[in-house]
Amino acid sequence: MSFGQMNDADRILKQKRVIEEQIQLNQKDLIVFVKIKEESEPQRITNENWPENVESTYNILKNNSGQVIYFAEFLKREHSEGVFEIKHFFDDKEQTLVIEIRLSFFSDDCGKGPITETLTDLYLNNFKRHGTLRQLRDDKNNPINGSICSNPTKWPIDKKGTVQELMTLKKIKT
Repeated sequence: MSFGQMNDADRILKQKRVIEEQIQLNQKDLIVFVKIKEESEPQRITNENWPENVESTYNILKNNSGQVIYFAEFLKREHSEGVFEIKHFFDDKEQTLVIEIRLSFFSDDCGKGPITETLTDLYLNNFKRHGTLRQLRDDKNNPINGSICSNPTKWPIDKKGTVQELMTLKKIKT
């Protein structure tokens, strides 16, 4: 079945999976930047030379044509062991296909231990949101019923429709 024969959600998710496979196969090709506390410009990491006081880490992957197809931001949260990551997946025109947000939190409504919420926004052309998938998992990676479990944390999320907009916002030049 070609992408053209699938419905939009299936096509977008398939493209996301293809990019995820490329990330796994090309770990050494990831371009890594870090944002250091109280500095305005991110620094590129080379030779695993990591500075102190890292606030955010950015991973970028380009395809064979030099186009950015993946941009992930991993934020370090003060006083928390939790996860907060935002992953952007782009098509070959550097337009946003998927924005996936993963956040861990604690909530008495959800049981003991950290809960990880993954929100996956799917986008059509011109950054028109097609739909959102929500998944909740406990600390043993078991699914949780979303109707009884809500994330008490609200984080500002930078959602941009193109690679250029996102790179400009984050002050990154590759």
